[in-house]
Amino acid sequence: HLQQLLDNEEMIRLDHGLTQSDLKPTDRQNFRSCVRITSCDVLNLIALDDNSSGTYMYLKLIKLIITSYIEPTTSIEELIEEAQAV
Repeated sequence: HLQQLLDNEEMIRLDHGLTQSDLKPTDRQNFRSCVRITSCDVLNLIALDDNSSGTYMYLKLIKLIITSYIEPTTSIEELIEEAQAV
């Protein structure tokens, strides 16, 4: 589904913020790509496709983990709420 976003000629990079290198399977430790892949823009675009609910849930879960355990700006209230969702 992420590749479909990149291949869609009606969308530009500003719509989703992804690059081809973000989907590179050999680079599994690229945190910046992970953040771009789980951005709100990407999640919103994926949610529009009825056949991508599994991909959406997977990316949303990763985003919750990033927000809960990695982002230093997450408040205690947000941390508790999002950690419970994970």
